[in-house]
Amino acid sequence: PHGEAQVAAVRHLIEQTELTYAEIEKRTGVGRASICRWTRDQKWVRPVFAPRATTPCRVRARRRA
Repeated sequence: PHGEAQVAAVRHLIEQTELTYAEIEKRTGVGRASICRWTRDQKWVRPVFAPRATTPCRVRARRRA
């Protein structure tokens, strides 16, 4: 549902700014859960002094077949 440009914008804000996830959500329209998941899965690195996510990103248990 999110285009490449939107993902690239989120990545730039995650890696190059000290904005909170909530501020990034407001600027890009991408939910915090998606931001958190992308940051974790794609191993994006936050600047040293950037605030952490307010809740830890967790891997959801998968449904058993």
